[in-house]
Amino acid sequence: MFKIKQINPVCTKIWERPNLELLNEFKNPDTEICITTIKKGPKEIGSAYDEAKAVKYVLEEAEKAQREGFDAVAMSCFLDVGLDAMREALDIPVVGACQASLHLASLLGSKFSIITAGNGGAVRTIEDLVNKYGFKSKLASIRQVNLTPLQFAVEKQELKKKILVEAKKAIREDGGNVIIFGCSGMNVAPWLQEQVNLAVVDPLIAVIKILEVLGKMHLTHSKLAYPKP
Repeated sequence: MFKIKQINPVCTKIWERPNLELLNEFKNPDTEICITTIKKGPKEIGSAYDEAKAVKYVLEEAEKAQREGFDAVAMSCFLDVGLDAMREALDIPVVGACQASLHLASLLGSKFSIITAGNGGAVRTIEDLVNKYGFKSKLASIRQVNLTPLQFAVEKQELKKKILVEAKKAIREDGGNVIIFGCSGMNVAPWLQEQVNLAVVDPLIAVIKILEVLGKMHLTHSKLAYPKP
């Protein structure tokens, strides 16, 4: 059994059930997923300020996962909260939702567009991550839906309308030929893929599937790149 601890970097459990239902559809039969939510911190992640409030508690959960014998850790948030710190602290594989999505999307097309939530701070952070991971030349655009992550969870029909509008603009106006949904756990990617007839990457699924591959290949991040503190 390959055991993955998924960390939600928010102090609300609203995402746990939909996340687990989604992942159970796509995980390998020999994969066990445990979802944990931080005990303190923000209720949603939409800015660098929110990230800073969450990192300490994310790191605590990650270190606990390794002590408890988990085989890998997934960061569910698209802003990859605390990813580098976790990689420094842990020996088991740690992958972020944004990181996984960008790598997967780069295999599927020449330009990708990201549709996300939050405010300008979230867009800036995503731009920084795209540059950091080396995908600047493949980014067609980042488009923002005028709903917060928490609103995403309770206004799903409105969310679908808004992301479809932005996805069509991303394809028609920005030249995107792959779409990444830049918010985890909403399970709208299959529906959106049917609407636009292009590949749509769900970050939550992407990070779990990449961790499964790393596990099968007995690979983890380089400790030369991420040395112990």
